Amino acid sequence: MVGCQFARPPGRSFGPGLGLIGLSRYRLGDVWLASYKPTMGSEISKPRPMVIVSPDEMNDRVKTVVVVPLSRHAADAPWRANVMFGNRAGRALCDQIRSVSSGRLIRPLGNVDDSTLRSILATLQQTFAVRG
Repeated sequence: MVGCQFARPPGRSFGPGLGLIGLSRYRLGDVWLASYKPTMGSEISKPRPMVIVSPDEMNDRVKTVVVVPLSRHAADAPWRANVMFGNRAGRALCDQIRSVSSGRLIRPLGNVDDSTLRSILATLQQTFAVRG
């Protein structure tokens, strides 16, 4: 079984018995404008930039990606990571993490730097840590 690592692997991925797996166009740390519709309740509904947090090994094999939306106007909270993207300060809304079909991704906007990605992943890890 292929292990999922939160790192940007160079080149292509190999898996046991799978041979060469082609690169997905969706990479860990990439930021895409995406549509969340249809939604329910207090879920985000307008197109929004979101950062891909699913590992590249997973992105290469499935038609969904795990994303965290970005916002410039969200309130500070322990489950939100401060981010810089495109010379703008904002927050990664780790409480709104979601798996979405790649068909919801509208266009690429760039990628977050390594320290921002580490901050987002650390916030996710702290938020979902098993306690007790």
